[in-house]
Amino acid sequence: MRRLFIRTSKTQGEATLYTEINLRRAGFRAIIPLPLTVNVAKWKAYGQKWDAGYKDTKEGKTIANQLEEIFLAINNAIKDLGFVEEGEEGHGVVSMISPAEAKRYILEAIDDIRFKKAREAKAIKEDMNRREAEAQAERERIAKAQEDADVRKYLANLIDGMKSGRIRIKGRGRNKGRRYTDNSIKMWKNLQGVIGRFYEQQPFTWDSIDEAFASSFRTWLENEGYMVKSINKYVGLLIALINRAKDEGKHTNYSAANVFLIPSVDEAQKAAEIFITADELNALYQMPLTGEKALVRDFFIIGCCTCQRVSDYTRLRKENFVMTARGTKVVKIQQQKTKNTVTIPILDNKLTDIMERYDYNLPQLPTHFDQILNRYIKEICKELAETVPSLNEEIPTILTMRERAIEAKAIEESGKMLFKRDEAGRVVKPRYELVTSHTARRTGITHLYLTGKFDIYQMMHVSGHKEAKTFREYIKLSGDEMAEQIAEKMGSDNLF
Repeated sequence: MRRLFIRTSKTQGEATLYTEINLRRAGFRAIIPLPLTVNVAKWKAYGQKWDAGYKDTKEGKTIANQLEEIFLAINNAIKDLGFVEEGEEGHGVVSMISPAEAKRYILEAIDDIRFKKAREAKAIKEDMNRREAEAQAERERIAKAQEDADVRKYLANLIDGMKSGRIRIKGRGRNKGRRYTDNSIKMWKNLQGVIGRFYEQQPFTWDSIDEAFASSFRTWLENEGYMVKSINKYVGLLIALINRAKDEGKHTNYSAANVFLIPSVDEAQKAAEIFITADELNALYQMPLTGEKALVRDFFIIGCCTCQRVSDYTRLRKENFVMTARGTKVVKIQQQKTKNTVTIPILDNKLTDIMERYDYNLPQLPTHFDQILNRYIKEICKELAETVPSLNEEIPTILTMRERAIEAKAIEESGKMLFKRDEAGRVVKPRYELVTSHTARRTGITHLYLTGKFDIYQMMHVSGHKEAKTFREYIKLSGDEMAEQIAEKMGSDNLF
């Protein structure tokens, strides 16, 4: 053990320990401060010598191991410099290095020991931080994977984005980049309700969507009382949701969208869709009504005359009524659902008569006016049926989900069915009960067709349809009406 000493006049407190390197054969001597301190009073009490007893004190035992490391570093540095200790073989010559440089080299070797623990602590801390960062990254990865797998969260985020405008229409069509309409958002919110209720009975993720899931989902919708047309709509929306999530990298279940079947809807599986005849429409126009009922009737007839949806025919204003370059009066409007601009010729004077009655400033309507219209138009047509018997004609139809639930409860309580059936067991309702806000659009399109004056492209121009198949679904003629129309066109001619 090298000689240890302190260099202070203090009698209390702490003082730095020093050691001396004296290599007489190499001509090198240096006083080296050590990165250690001792209690001055105790050090002096033991004769200021390490071996005199201080090394056995509590403080001495604490620094003993550090001293061994420091002296080992000093000895190694001396050898690196080419010095030889007393008693060792060799001549101990210092070559090309000054004493000051040699001392600095030794101090640097001691500093390595001095900061060794700090470096080790730093390395341990860095390793702990790295491990924690990796653990946090793994937790975040798992959380993200769980969130990505949660169909409900993805759908909720999609709807929020649609509402705020953060998420816009994709694709390549003219609507690309536009905001989603209120009607589109409403459809997605309806799907959200359906998915939420189904999830309570059968939790699922993107990866669990397979043929068994598709079958289970459709069966559940059927048991909930949804009609085939509604089931197909929700299945179609779910397919679109699956594909969108796949494109965004939320899942890798590339076969999920292909496991669903969307069968064609038979007419018998749909609620009856009627149109208002010319006689019925004229009688409706002439009904003496006031207040909300008069307003509902007028809007409904505007819808019949323009062949538009309720979201469009309730928005008509004076600026929508213009003239072409050749002086033809037309109605020009951008459809809310499709954003298509349609130009509609004035097909019936009832349209301008009603608009003039309001000075072309139709009242501003509440957002739920379609519900008000649906309720009142049935009441109005029921009143009209007293003088127009055709509205009392009973038509086979399908009960809505709500009606099924009401009837099921009635059967359970009284054993009686609420809704009338025909001999074949089909639910039948009078035509006035089947009139809705959308009947106006269907009525206008059907009467356009019945004139026989327009080809399908001209009629689609008025209605705003892009697909002939969809347009044809609006033409609601019975088998008898279609046969009569064919016979009328044939006249007295023979087929062969």
